[in-house]
Amino acid sequence: MSWKNELKRLQDKPKFERMIGVAEIFTRLSQARFRVTPIIVGGMAVEIYTRGEYVTADIDMVYVDHELADQILNDMGFIREGRYWYHPGLEVAVEIPSDILAGDMDKVNTLYTSRNKKSFVRVIGLEDLLIDRLNAYKHWNSVADGEWAERLYAIHKDRLDIPYLKKCAQRERVAEEVEQLIHHGLLF
Repeated sequence: MSWKNELKRLQDKPKFERMIGVAEIFTRLSQARFRVTPIIVGGMAVEIYTRGEYVTADIDMVYVDHELADQILNDMGFIREGRYWYHPGLEVAVEIPSDILAGDMDKVNTLYTSRNKKSFVRVIGLEDLLIDRLNAYKHWNSVADGEWAERLYAIHKDRLDIPYLKKCAQRERVAEEVEQLIHHGLLF
C-alpha cells in the first residue's frame, strides 16, 4: 500500500494511532529521500513512555533541517502555520522544535509499528526525557512536568541507566531532583 493510502486510512483511527502513523510515514519518507531519521521528543515521547496516560496535542520531532521537513510534510498534505505543520484531514500537528537532540543518540529507542519490524519511529531516550521533564519542573516551575517525571520514573525505574541519569542530572542542575526520585519515588 502506498504511503498516501496509509495516510487516508489513518483518518478513522484514534488520535494516538494517527500521530504514530504520521510519525512513521514521515520517518520512512525522510529516510528514503534524505537518509535522515527524525526523533520523537517532548509530549509525544511522554505519551509513548507512559503508554497513553499522558495525552499530547502534537508530534514534536528533532529533525536536521526545517526545509527538508517542510518538503515532506507538504507532500503529506500538511499546511505550515508558524512553527507548526497541520493536517486538517487527520487533525494532527507537527512541530520541529530543534535540529539537535538534547540527549545521547545511543540512548534513542526504536518503537516498531509493525510486526515485521519494517516500520518504526525513533524516540528520545527515557533518561534524557526524564531530565527534560525535571528541567521544566525545576527551572520553569512546571508542577505538571514534575508529576510526569514521577510517573515516568515509577513506570520505568527498573530499566533506567542510573549512572547516565545522574551524570546528566549534574550537568543540567537537577541532581537533587533525580536523587529525590531514586530514593523516594516522589519530588514533592
